Amino acid sequence: MHYGFYLLVLLMVGTGYATALFADLPAIVFAGSGDPLPPTFTAYPTFVAHAMLATILASLIVLHVLAALYHHAVRKDGLLRRMLFGRRRVSVPAE
Repeated sequence: MHYGFYLLVLLMVGTGYATALFADLPAIVFAGSGDPLPPTFTAYPTFVAHAMLATILASLIVLHVLAALYHHAVRKDGLLRRMLFGRRRVSVPAE
């Protein structure tokens, strides 16, 4: 799951960078070309991919948090405690 998050974040960076290049944002923002910003970025396919990836990433983050809360509140398996720093306690499951 975490590798999927890393991949989505890298894809977000890539599509955001590609959109900036297609819209010539480095020249507008950093070089002071004086050109106006594009009225919309939706004309760029990389922006559409960026928006879709953002929606997927946000949804997966919400699901991930809900799964952690499920482990904490329903399963009571100490998952959140194991994720914290500090002294680790080993819990033996009841048989």
